[in-house]
Amino acid sequence: MQTPPEPMLPGPRTAPDAAPRVLAERPPGLGPLTAWTTEVTLPAAGTFASPARGFPRADLVYALPGAAPQLLFVEVDNGTESPEVLADKVARYAAFFKRPADSRRPAHASTGPALWHTVWPHAAPEDRRRLAHPPVAVVFTQDTGP
Repeated sequence: MQTPPEPMLPGPRTAPDAAPRVLAERPPGLGPLTAWTTEVTLPAAGTFASPARGFPRADLVYALPGAAPQLLFVEVDNGTESPEVLADKVARYAAFFKRPADSRRPAHASTGPALWHTVWPHAAPEDRRRLAHPPVAVVFTQDTGP
């Protein structure tokens, strides 16, 4: 990921009438930094402004229409959490992904879209049919051992 290329001014600043050079296009596979959001509240109950206790908070969310994947949740583990705590986080992500947009109805009785579909509507329709939820990547910053 990178910001859009910015023009570079030619030579010294003493040539104000010289046209700026434009950098080459970015390589395929790189997108804008604005596709990333940090510390995103994912309320399995409650609201985004006032989530229920124990809600998951994604360390990073990548959302970029036309990319593959178009939506990705990232959980970063610095090696300070036990496998049980990490498994519980994954279960809380699953609870959020199952939450219906119409929260007055239980997830198993809802016929409408899941809440995450309404928050990130650009997620490809074929992905929503194929996947129960977008992928969650767990990034380990240290060797966690066996």
